[in-house]
Amino acid sequence: RPYLIRLNLSVNKISSSGCKMLGEALHSGKVRNESKGFTLVLDENPLIGSLGIEKLVSCCFESSSPNQGLWIGNLSLRDCKIDDLGAQALFKAMSLPSSFLYQVSDLNLGNNLITECSGLSDVLGHNETSLNRLSLDFNSLGTEGVLVLSSTLKTTRSSSCLKYLDISANSFNYSEETKQDVRAVMENLVSAECLQELRLLGNKVGDEGAISLSNALIGDDIIHTLSLGAIEMSPEGCETLMDALSRNKGLRILEIGSNNIGDKGKLAIEKLEASRPEIDIAVDKSDKT
Repeated sequence: RPYLIRLNLSVNKISSSGCKMLGEALHSGKVRNESKGFTLVLDENPLIGSLGIEKLVSCCFESSSPNQGLWIGNLSLRDCKIDDLGAQALFKAMSLPSSFLYQVSDLNLGNNLITECSGLSDVLGHNETSLNRLSLDFNSLGTEGVLVLSSTLKTTRSSSCLKYLDISANSFNYSEETKQDVRAVMENLVSAECLQELRLLGNKVGDEGAISLSNALIGDDIIHTLSLGAIEMSPEGCETLMDALSRNKGLRILEIGSNNIGDKGKLAIEKLEASRPEIDIAVDKSDKT
């Protein structure tokens, strides 16, 4: 019979009861796929909520039989209002070998009212973790939540498979109270063994964040894509970052638009482009004139 490769149910007013039926179908073998590359997209279904996620994964814990259906490789749940309870239920299912979520490699949880994701350590902690890409943008992790996440990435050895992380717009901001935490986050993220693409757009970490990141990036050869748009970086912060990147071996793409870098920052960018022409630097159009 035909195999299912991709199922897109975005914007379908799916409720928690619909999630229950979907989970049972995925677990039972009524839906099958040929490989681990099955993609399930449930974006913009706000009726799902945390209850919907709990029902989606409930069969993974209630059934005495192992998964007879398919392995989901890519799962997108943007704008589903799953909140912390839903995220924790999802992470728990992802750490269960018999679950159809055990081999998820690309997980998108953007804009879901998530304030903490401590359960992610269970996912990253098992030796067979497949998670390569994680999107948590437009949530509310805050500086404390981002610090916990970055510490998990640094200390969990199998987290080396996580190559892409998007924590843009998460209220990860610099202040006198969060100064040490911001520094620690930047050091932790660069220390994550295989993280290659890091997106921090819209987090107001300012110059302190830019400088801390700069110090960590000197000599780094793993991160190749860095997005730092709208982080409230000044001309001085931009200068420090460009100087550090002149001594960095790995970066190939840098996004720093929507920062007030001024003429001093533009000059620092020009110097970096001259010394490392292989780096593609994206800035605001007005900054290129």
